[in-house]
Amino acid sequence: MVSWSTFKYLFFFTALLSQFVGIILFTIHAADCFFREFRTPPNCEHFSIFPMPKLFEFFWLLGSIFISFFLIYHVVFLSPEFYGTRDVFCQLIKKKYFYKITFVLLAVVSYDIYVIANDPKLWTTVTYVSFIMEKSLTVLLMFLLNFLPRFWNNTESRFQHWLYKAALAMYVFQNFLVALLGSTIAAYKVLTVPEQEKKSNKQQRPGVKSVVALMLLITNNGFRYFVAEFFFSKMFDENSDILGGKTIEESIRAQKGKRSHETIAHSNSG
Repeated sequence: MVSWSTFKYLFFFTALLSQFVGIILFTIHAADCFFREFRTPPNCEHFSIFPMPKLFEFFWLLGSIFISFFLIYHVVFLSPEFYGTRDVFCQLIKKKYFYKITFVLLAVVSYDIYVIANDPKLWTTVTYVSFIMEKSLTVLLMFLLNFLPRFWNNTESRFQHWLYKAALAMYVFQNFLVALLGSTIAAYKVLTVPEQEKKSNKQQRPGVKSVVALMLLITNNGFRYFVAEFFFSKMFDENSDILGGKTIEESIRAQKGKRSHETIAHSNSG
């Protein structure tokens, strides 16, 4: 009989395979919509390469959310190498990059909310709410993995070890592809010259909303590239505080040392 642990990782492996298929189908859908209709996937109307592309996109996002939940659960509750949420949180709130990444996340979420507000259809709303959840969980996972030297201890099987590496590679792959697609759309919006009106012979200038949407789209693309770079670095350098530029042990030890020094100073002053 298959044990719960084995079943769990086999299910996770299946989820990763489904995620790979999902991002490929999403890329085909997005590329076809752009080059044929110059539209984003939620607004595409005549896609015919495979049926129900929006449903596939939704399940791809659900898969990404599930994988992030799975990894976060194992980091926080099961990994013996994790330093603890309290130490990690105390380390994060004293780092400039924590606030920079959080601000960028709020900006890219604002882009998703902007899209929903301008096209309040059911599938558009469901898709972009799923994007918000996917990106938020990815950032939370980044903050936790940044302070995790090893995902498992030395007793894990080679299958589990390479499964973890495959999950990191999947984050690199899907974020890079989404960033590439978004950059193509942004480049088209920037380089397209407004046509002149026949009667007034004047150019149609883009409105404030269009400019703000383009800026948020570019920010979203930069965010995706940053996420892909983080997970790519984590694949090869597990012991580094990638966001802070030190080793994880140095970062945590410095935080604990500073906290101990403050406690002693407070006791002496009392």
